[in-house]
Amino acid sequence: MKFQLKLCIIIKKKGANNETILQSGGGHNLSSAPAFTLAEILITLGIIGVVAAMTMPVLTAKYRENVIKNQLKKAYSLVAQSLLQIEINNGYPLECYVWPSYRGGNGCIEYAEDGNCKKWETSAVDPYGYSADCEIFQKEFEKTVKIIKVCENNALAQGCIPEYNGTDSIVKQDNEDISDVDANKQTAGTAWWRKNAIAKDRKAYVLADGTILLMSGWSGMRILQLM
Repeated sequence: MKFQLKLCIIIKKKGANNETILQSGGGHNLSSAPAFTLAEILITLGIIGVVAAMTMPVLTAKYRENVIKNQLKKAYSLVAQSLLQIEINNGYPLECYVWPSYRGGNGCIEYAEDGNCKKWETSAVDPYGYSADCEIFQKEFEKTVKIIKVCENNALAQGCIPEYNGTDSIVKQDNEDISDVDANKQTAGTAWWRKNAIAKDRKAYVLADGTILLMSGWSGMRILQLM
C-alpha cells in the first residue's frame, strides 16, 4: 500500500473575482515519488515504543534522584543555618547531638521472642552523645525556621507526613520471605524509624517550603531527620 499526494496550486489574481487553477485535474500526481508502506510505518512506531519503554524508567529514576539530592541539599543548608543561629543566640553550642563514630549505637546481645532487642551491650560512656540541652534546642530551633504545622505524634493521621516506608518495610521489600521476627532483629537498632513508628511516634515539623523534619525517638529528641 502506497500513499499518493495530489497537489493543487491556487492563485487568486489581484482584482479578479474568480480564482484561477493553474493545474487542471486537481493537481500533480506524486505517486511516482518514494513512499513508506503502512507496515513499515507501524514497525518503526513499534521500535520507537519499545525504546521509549526501556529508557523512560531509567530517565525517570535519574530525574527523581536529582530532585531528591537537590531537596536534601536545600534542607541541609536550612538546618545548618538554623544550628548556627541557635549557637549565636545562646553563645555556645547546645548539648544535643550524637557522636558521629557511634551512630549505630551499642549492639544487641539478646533478642526477645518478637525479634526486638531485649538486652544491649553496655558502655562506659553514652555512645549516642549528649541530650542535656535537647529541650532548649527544640524550642530555639522552632524560633529559627518557618513552621506551618507541628504534629507531636500520629503525624500520618494528622496530615503532617505522607506514608513513608520504614527500615522494617524496606527490609521486607528486599526479602519477601523474611519473617517479622527476623525483620525486627535486623532493624532493632533503628526501631524508631520503622514504618509504624514514623507514622505514629515521631514528632514532625512541616516547613513553609514543604520540607518535613522528623525528630529521632532515641532517649528524647536527639537529632533531626530530613524527609
